Amino acid sequence: MQDNDFLLIYPLYLIGSMDGAALTLSGEHSGDRGVAVFTEELLAERVQEQLQFDSEIWTIETPEQLKNHHVPLCKELGINYFAIDPKHETGEAFFIPIDGIE
Repeated sequence: MQDNDFLLIYPLYLIGSMDGAALTLSGEHSGDRGVAVFTEELLAERVQEQLQFDSEIWTIETPEQLKNHHVPLCKELGINYFAIDPKHETGEAFFIPIDGIE
């Protein structure tokens, strides 16, 4: 799956709270919100260890799962981006628009 020359390799990982909310970040300059998506489970585990709430790691196995479940949910919540591999210390991440997910 490509967006602006960025290739998403599956599986992907999300961190979610026990009540079902995914971890989100705000863009440093734009203020846009993005769901944190990790390309490696170890990266998600490292961030999860730093969180101050009970959470779990969810696996996205296929592009169809991302497109058919997570993209519509994000749009419903007014979230327009996926924040790829955010760094917990800085919040720095590569933001891709969810509208580009095919």
